[in-house]
This record gives sequence, C-alpha cells and structure tokens, in this order.
Amino acid sequence: MKFGKFLRSQQVLGWEFYYLSYNTIKKTLPDKHHVGADSFSAKSFQQVLEKELEKINSFYTLKSDQLYNDVLIVKQKVKQGMVSSELDAELDRVADELVQLERYQKLNLLGFA
Repeated sequence: MKFGKFLRSQQVLGWEFYYLSYNTIKKTLPDKHHVGADSFSAKSFQQVLEKELEKINSFYTLKSDQLYNDVLIVKQKVKQGMVSSELDAELDRVADELVQLERYQKLNLLGFA
C-alpha cells in the first residue's frame, strides 16, 4: 500500500483536514530527474512543508489544550463528589481522544520522516 493511501486509511474521522496533505507535498516535490530543476521548485516545496507543519502543530496544540481542559473539568467534578455514569463516559471519551491524538501525532511524524 502506498503511503498516501495508508495515511488516509489511518486517519481519525473528522480530523482528515488536519493531517499531513501527502498528495499536496508530493505534487510540489522538485523533479530530481528534470535537468536544471530551479530553486523556485525547492523553495515552493519548503513553503508547502512549513505550511503543513504549522497546520499539524496548530491542530495538535488546540486538541491537547481542549483535552487538558476536559481533564480539569472532570477532576473538579470528582473533587465535588459528582461520580456518575456520565462522568465515566466523559473519562472514556477523553481517554479515547488522547489515544487518537497520539495516533495523529505518530502518523504525521511518519510523513515527515
């Protein structure tokens, strides 16, 4: 399986836009077989990489901040003695999202490797 297809098959539903756009990067790759590939191609490629990295980092920061706040809310509810099935469900959701965020991070890192 090619990497682009692998990446798409592993993405978290709803987060697709925030993953590395492998096809966009692939399209801007300087053609090493083209004699005299100009510096514009290399500069364009670098700009696309930087834009993708910023997109990924911004999303990761946003999600990690949201999850941190969710944990603080759950922690406060526990301190107040609010133990319920809703709280259990909220903890499960936060734990699932943490696992998804870790997977998101690893997949994107693999794309830059």
